[in-house]
Order: sequence, then C-alpha cells, then structure tokens
Amino acid sequence: MAHDELRLVLEARHDGGCRLTFTALLGERDTAARTAAGWEVCLEALDAALAGHPSSAPGGPSPQWRRHYDDHVAAGVPAGAPVPPG
Repeated sequence: MAHDELRLVLEARHDGGCRLTFTALLGERDTAARTAAGWEVCLEALDAALAGHPSSAPGGPSPQWRRHYDDHVAAGVPAGAPVPPG
C-alpha cells in the first residue's frame, strides 16, 4: 500500500505574517485530483477562520469539493481513485 507524505513549512514574513508552503507527495498517481480538491476545501476553511469567519469542518465530498475536483480533472490532473462517501 502506498503512502502519502505531507510537508508544511511556515516562514515568518517581514510584515508580521507568515507564509505557508504546502507540499503533498502522493503514493498513488490517480489520487491527485481527489487529494487536491480536498486540500483546497481545507485551506479555504483555514483562510476563512483566520479572517474571523469560521465554518464547520470540511468533511466528505461537498459541492465545493466537487467543483474543485471537476476543475482539476478538466485540467488533466490524474484522477480515478475512489471517492469516499461524505
């Protein structure tokens, strides 16, 4: 069974903020679109929470996730892995 590896790096910025560099190394090629869509939803939720607009935690394939997923597939990002139920 292949495993994914995540790397999250926070760097201080001169303006008092920080930069997040996110790298996902996927163990299976066909999980790319599914994983990318999931992380986009999660990072959007993080951005909203940091702006003072927290929402419920992402969980499962939402309409927002599906939009991202479809965009990735249309752009040629490898897909085909099963999508877990919500």
